Amino acid sequence: MTGNEPVLECRHLSKAYRLAGENSLSKKTFRAVEDVSFSVRPGETFGIVGESGCGKSTVARLLMCLEKPTQGEVYFRGQRVDTLPEKERRKLRPRFQMVFQDSGSSLNPRKQVRDILLEPMRYHRADSQPEARLETLLSMVGLPAEMKNRYPHEFSGGQRQRICIARALSLNPDVVVLDEPVSALDVSVQAQILNLLRDLQERLGLTYVFIGHGLGAVHYISHRIAVMYRGRIVEIGPSEELFDHPAHPYTKALLDAAPAADAEDRYRPRDVLKGEIEEKAPEGACPLYHRCPRANAECLRFQDDMQPVAPEHFSVCTRAWEG
Repeated sequence: MTGNEPVLECRHLSKAYRLAGENSLSKKTFRAVEDVSFSVRPGETFGIVGESGCGKSTVARLLMCLEKPTQGEVYFRGQRVDTLPEKERRKLRPRFQMVFQDSGSSLNPRKQVRDILLEPMRYHRADSQPEARLETLLSMVGLPAEMKNRYPHEFSGGQRQRICIARALSLNPDVVVLDEPVSALDVSVQAQILNLLRDLQERLGLTYVFIGHGLGAVHYISHRIAVMYRGRIVEIGPSEELFDHPAHPYTKALLDAAPAADAEDRYRPRDVLKGEIEEKAPEGACPLYHRCPRANAECLRFQDDMQPVAPEHFSVCTRAWEG
């Protein structure tokens, strides 16, 4: 691989779940992810943002091969991994790791921190001196070494998330998928964790996939951002470009929904979405048709093609620029 080739890539990724119902043989399905494609470059943070239920976490599990896609492909450093036998995939596991949203449930409450961090190193035989590596990991995430003998319930939410980050780093990964790692934390603690992640990325040359619904956090840490709605990517582009010049009405509505710090900015006209994400648009129409404040008759004939907006900036709709 060269430096320009992606570390992680997904192509036309889709995931459908069978709906539970009275008939156990029912073939009705819900498509949580629909035709998602993107690549992540070495050393960058690729952000994925959208409201709850849009498919962000499902994409994370598919990237980590924790679930099998209904359609599509996942590549790690040019090698397809979603179809690998588990025995072969296990050899690659140390190179791509994940930090989950709920730090409390992702840590074994019956194990001390030292055992939580040592277990992956021993399983994968990743370090000849795991005890020494243990203290280095705790120091890297800002925790004193004496905390290694404590249990998860003895820590605050922010401290538990630091332990989860240390566990993810214990195997020296190339890519870390972060599934809403700060959404359950206080604002001040969020800033500490985000600064920690940026510092670790600079020191270790890490590549991140950062998933969240907090626009401020995603904007702060990401180099490029993909906006998801109902399982699809509707806009993708460089972080500053996407925030300064949103092209898709959904992206603009998300930005307008965020509280304004500037008093003068609070009273400007804003795009407000109607209804709920679960509501379906008419057949053949744009998925956002029933909620979009800028929808018109043309939106009933939806073309799901990314349109270039600016260098590396693409959107399936540019109606946000109107008016």
